[in-house]
Amino acid sequence: MPESWIIDASPLIILARIARLDWFERLPSTALVPQAVIREIAAGAGHDPSAPGAVRWATSRSVADLPLPASIALRGLGDGEAQVITHGQGPERLAVLDDRSARPCARA
Repeated sequence: MPESWIIDASPLIILARIARLDWFERLPSTALVPQAVIREIAAGAGHDPSAPGAVRWATSRSVADLPLPASIALRGLGDGEAQVITHGQGPERLAVLDDRSARPCARA
């Protein structure tokens, strides 16, 4: 199992809506959230009452954004997805995404 799971906004939002962010804490791996993902979730706080809880949870697991490799930057992904994939390239890392356009980039 990977040492760290890099979590994108959609999985965090879905689990926050059903009050199950604790599921990530039950993993034998560490959950990490790029700052770009936290900004995306915070931007939706006016429309989603679960966003503040997701932001609080994610902030304690925050990792700094990294410079994007050209192979990812040129794909036209959102900032959060691009950061998740960039962080997920490290050893023992797993990118947790729910974005159809980001999956091919993550596989490449």
